[in-house]
Amino acid sequence: DDSVELGTRNIKVALRRLRRFARQGAADELDLDGTIAATARNAGWLDLMMRPERHNAVKVLLFLDVGGSMDDHIKVCEELFSACRLEFKHLEYFYFHNCVYDYVWKDNKRRTTERVPLHDVLHKYGRDYKLILVGDATMSPAEIVHAGGSIEYHNKEAGAVWMQRLLETY
Repeated sequence: DDSVELGTRNIKVALRRLRRFARQGAADELDLDGTIAATARNAGWLDLMMRPERHNAVKVLLFLDVGGSMDDHIKVCEELFSACRLEFKHLEYFYFHNCVYDYVWKDNKRRTTERVPLHDVLHKYGRDYKLILVGDATMSPAEIVHAGGSIEYHNKEAGAVWMQRLLETY
């Protein structure tokens, strides 16, 4: 809806659609229905039943485009990141510029010295993760379709190859 401003609350509402609840861990929540059933089976003797607390079990990888034309979208990206941190217990985030290539990074200030190979990300975070890719797609078509198209370094494979690997994994 182009008449509604995108904010943290709207983003959180949209992210709720990714929820997948599970009960794991220690049984520390009263199971009222189970307690009633167990007590009835015991002829009225109280039999408290406990169960693990329900939580959102979705695991999320958040890839954020940074720099250049994305500078105009910093506020919205901050709100998205904030909403994701609140909504998902299992959240991993990485940065890229323009198109995802063979490297991503965790700290934009160290993007040239502390790169994380995308192959490592693909193998460490399995198919049980959901991928959220954020960018404005403002780039040269060469960055997507040609090896060496990156404006920052000489990428050995085209961005489309890496995007396909992401699609196949997530």
